[in-house]
Amino acid sequence: MMREQIASRVGSIVNSFTSPISIKEMPIAPLLNPVSRFSRRSSEVQPNSSRRRNSSRTVVLNSVGKGLWSPSLRPDLNYIDQPGNYGIGEGYFLNNRLPTGDLFRNFFSFKLPRLKKGESVIRATLQVTRFNSAAGDPVETLGFFDVSTPSSILRTSVSLGVNPAIYEDLGSGKNYGLFSVSTTGNSFDLINFRLNRSAARDINRSRSRLFSVGSSIQSLNDTGTPFAENLFTLSNANGVVRLVLQVRTQ
Repeated sequence: MMREQIASRVGSIVNSFTSPISIKEMPIAPLLNPVSRFSRRSSEVQPNSSRRRNSSRTVVLNSVGKGLWSPSLRPDLNYIDQPGNYGIGEGYFLNNRLPTGDLFRNFFSFKLPRLKKGESVIRATLQVTRFNSAAGDPVETLGFFDVSTPSSILRTSVSLGVNPAIYEDLGSGKNYGLFSVSTTGNSFDLINFRLNRSAARDINRSRSRLFSVGSSIQSLNDTGTPFAENLFTLSNANGVVRLVLQVRTQ
């Protein structure tokens, strides 16, 4: 059932209104427009040069999955299903930046390394390309959360899935940190989010080699702005999403 719902919403934007509209009135879901000015590196391990008893090494993991989920979508609108998009918050119309009424949360999945005996993750930092934001608040509160939905299900859609339970899962449960994020800045910036100790513990306890993090904007409509509030809009597969692990060695 889920795949049929998803399949019905993929593809290019089409005129789904009963009367003609201009391209400026067409909605986006923090989606659209591929770019290619991002550098991507393969996962790498960088041993710490320190020879102290409690030394550490850094493990850099590229995302193996990222995308959006919504609880529902307006039947009179069609959104571009841009592969690799992870824009969250409110969907909006291009001509006036007003919200469409549809909401989005995202996920990032990573393949965890096999740690050696005696090793443990002591710090986890998520690095995400900023991309853009609509004309909402100057600062939004972004929250990261644990995810119980299996990664294999999260990644069944090209980028945009529709399921109220998965949408709820991506923005609730165990909190991995709250961050104030400016909605202005260079779209190519790589933002660092140092996750809290709960994230490091869950990574160490993970029985699966696939680890996922969900995120949602916690400050929607806090100031009563009429404009859509979102982060990471116009993102795509070229955006860099990495999990940087600090691993204690013995």
